[in-house]
Amino acid sequence: MIEIVAPRAEHTEALLAIYRAQVANAPHCRFVPEPARFRDELLGNVSLPTSLFRQPLETRVFVAEEKGKAQGFVSFNRYRHWDESEHEAIAGLFFAGEAAGNALVLACEAAASAGEIGAFPPFHGLTRIHAYNGGFDTLSDRVPRVACVLVRHGYRPYFRELHLITPTLTVGIEKATLSPGISLLHSAEPDDPRARLVRAMDGEQEIGVCSYSTLAPITDNEEASHIGYVWWLHVNEAYRQRGIARSLMAATFEQLILLECTSCWLTTACDNWRAQPLYYSLGFDMVDCSVGFRKTRRIA
Repeated sequence: MIEIVAPRAEHTEALLAIYRAQVANAPHCRFVPEPARFRDELLGNVSLPTSLFRQPLETRVFVAEEKGKAQGFVSFNRYRHWDESEHEAIAGLFFAGEAAGNALVLACEAAASAGEIGAFPPFHGLTRIHAYNGGFDTLSDRVPRVACVLVRHGYRPYFRELHLITPTLTVGIEKATLSPGISLLHSAEPDDPRARLVRAMDGEQEIGVCSYSTLAPITDNEEASHIGYVWWLHVNEAYRQRGIARSLMAATFEQLILLECTSCWLTTACDNWRAQPLYYSLGFDMVDCSVGFRKTRRIA
């Protein structure tokens, strides 16, 4: 019989093995934490840079046990979206068998107060194991058994993301000729010097930005310090189709190479048709897709 309990340090070995097995085929999940880091993340003893991740308002972690042995775990979060609306979501679900998966979903639903519950939402940093999917919470297509459990409980997909990787970083990408008065400015993220910005400026006005770092802030894997991650790329609507995004990415690649990065990762919405040709022209390959779910239920 499955019992739902709070996480304990002695769960580490079994849950780490379950996590490793579940994400083994997902390219953006290749940085699996060492046991000590995994334990500290599971127990909530690791905080992440606020410039990269907005901290959840509340996180509860449930562990499924059977005969005293851990069979899976889940993060259930209440968080504030960028538009300041509050949401509840399953953000990470890892289990050895379907019975444990079912029990963990039901535990999250019992803890929920809202009529809508998300699962693997399109957000950064809610999943308790922070390096999962490069820090992006949606569910990789490479772990379909989790999707099957969610769908059986009435969750339906509503958001799809592409996961891209450059096999190598290229020096000397051709930049667009920027209009007079437009320049690129390099700076650190305000709350975390490990994350950097390239800002496109029209005089004193910011008209575009690229936020990037290595993956070192979210994992203890040594290789992660040589992998860049583009967290955000945006150009104001009125300035698009002028080569500004390409110039921002070229400048970002140059900085990542100076940081001794050999590759770069990013994600982009599957319907972000404007950005995808740019990414492919820069050498990115699509290596995975992921999905966010939600469920609407009646509240008595």
